[in-house]
Amino acid sequence: MTARELEVLRLFGQNRSGRQIAEHLNRSEKTISRQKRMAMQKLGIRCNSDLTDYIRSNQLA
Repeated sequence: MTARELEVLRLFGQNRSGRQIAEHLNRSEKTISRQKRMAMQKLGIRCNSDLTDYIRSNQLA
């Protein structure tokens, strides 16, 4: 996983929306969505609730 994907997951774990993450990181919403989707694919995670569980269990937030 790339550093940027990890950063997006960390912010997602803080209950930020894609728009909020994009504004915070000065990137487009599409870029944030792609980075989140790629991280989920690499982790074998298919839904946001499972992603949230992963983030919390690995103390990424």
